[in-house]
Order: sequence, then structure tokens, then C-alpha cells
Amino acid sequence: MKGGCGVYCFRKLFPPPSRIHEGNGRTLHPTQKPVALMLWCLRLLDLPAGSWVYDPYMGSGTTGVACVQMDLNFLGVEIHEPYFAIAQRRIAAERRQGNLFSEESKRRPITPAPAGL
Repeated sequence: MKGGCGVYCFRKLFPPPSRIHEGNGRTLHPTQKPVALMLWCLRLLDLPAGSWVYDPYMGSGTTGVACVQMDLNFLGVEIHEPYFAIAQRRIAAERRQGNLFSEESKRRPITPAPAGL
């Protein structure tokens, strides 16, 4: 198979543009992966909620974003300060976004919308 199975799967499951672009059409990191790819990888591991995931080459924090979405703890290391700042910003934004499907969200009472909306 030309290009290898991994290349075929990557293109089929995560077609462009599946990476975040910032500013002048450039990605946040030269080897940035789509969040959907990291979610797929983490689901293959079948980790229980609350497990720890370690990423020694964090880059722009895609694995951390996926961990937040899956209720996993994340420890990331990045030596390049600008990429570390990008990763911090992305992971914090994902935490603020919240997950409607997490166990914690399922336990919260649902507040009815005010009349007239």
C-alpha cells in the first residue's frame, strides 16, 4: 500500500483543516496534531477517568486538550517557552469550556431556562 496504512488512516479520519491555525494561516506548532487524533489514541488505551497521561514533548498542548476532554489528568513538559505558553492557553481554554458529558456534569442539577426564552 503506497504511503503506509498510518498515512491513509490519518488523512481519512482527520482531513485538513483539522489543526488549529493562528494568525496568517499558520499552525500553532510545526508538528501539531489534531485533537481528534489524540482523542483516538487515548481511547485506544481505554484509561479510566482520572488516570495520568505524561507528554514529555508537549508542543502546543494537543494531548493536554484531549486529556481535559476525556477527564484524564495531564502532565506535559515543553522546553520552548513560546510553545509552553500556547499549550497553557489552549488547555486553560478547554478547562473553561467544560465537558457536557463528564460524570461531574451529569450529577449537576439542570436549571430550567427562564420563561420567554
